[in-house]
Amino acid sequence: MSNNDFLREVLRAHEIQPKSTEMRALQEARGDVEALLRDAFPGCTPTIRYGGSKAKNTMVLEDYDLDIVCYFPRDERGAGETIREIYFKVRDALASKYTIVEKRTALRIKNRDVDLFIDVVPGRFIDASETFAFLHQNGGGKDYLKTNLDEQVAYVPDSGCTSEIRLMKLWRPCVGLARVRTFPLELLVIKVLEEETAEGIEDRMIKVLLQIRDNINNITIQDPANPNNDLTDAFNPEIRKSLAHAAKTTLLTVESTGWQPVFRSIMGTGSTQREQMRVLVTRNEPRTAPWSSGLI
Repeated sequence: MSNNDFLREVLRAHEIQPKSTEMRALQEARGDVEALLRDAFPGCTPTIRYGGSKAKNTMVLEDYDLDIVCYFPRDERGAGETIREIYFKVRDALASKYTIVEKRTALRIKNRDVDLFIDVVPGRFIDASETFAFLHQNGGGKDYLKTNLDEQVAYVPDSGCTSEIRLMKLWRPCVGLARVRTFPLELLVIKVLEEETAEGIEDRMIKVLLQIRDNINNITIQDPANPNNDLTDAFNPEIRKSLAHAAKTTLLTVESTGWQPVFRSIMGTGSTQREQMRVLVTRNEPRTAPWSSGLI
């Protein structure tokens, strides 16, 4: 099997099929969260839909979560007068059923101490066009963030880099880099490959890893929906150092023994997340529990 064939096999092994147990669980979880939020804010008409990897078609079975956006119209006040109020009222509504962990712009929900890996992102549309929205932001230089979900979602599949992004998301847990945030990693891959002409997936992966190894300290990335939102700080000095080291080690491994050792931990029966999800499903656990703590 050639290196390109092996990398394509890795992608096939971690594709979440439309009618799979995992996808059904995602859809049911989204339905549960949406019903709870609509009941909590009667008279409001929030837009509730998928964001993140589900919307971008970059989900991988070994390392995925579900992003659900909940954006309220500009002229509605039932969920709060300010972006901050919306964030905390949505948090309180979700807390009636789930344990909540506050993240930078999202609310991570847990069920009976089991991490469901579901992030709910509250916000408010800026105007009636319902394109741009403001999100509350914990930490950082200001307490709100302007974004455009449609532009963010379209930017990734339109880049032509979804295969490489999916492989890098699989590479991340294999090399112990779970702390690296997904969206900045996606943007990094796209930036590196934006002028790359090579068609083979291995050549393109090598290009990404070489740039991380040799140039990670000079790479800057910005939110495609808001040029003022510089995401470069998502790679702090410690993370940049870890990325460079992991890329160097991976390149040496590939040169000496190929890609199989790089992805060994997520192929076959060694895949922790896949095995734990299957166990939870066959036990008939609550339907939003195919995600287990400690997987990402």
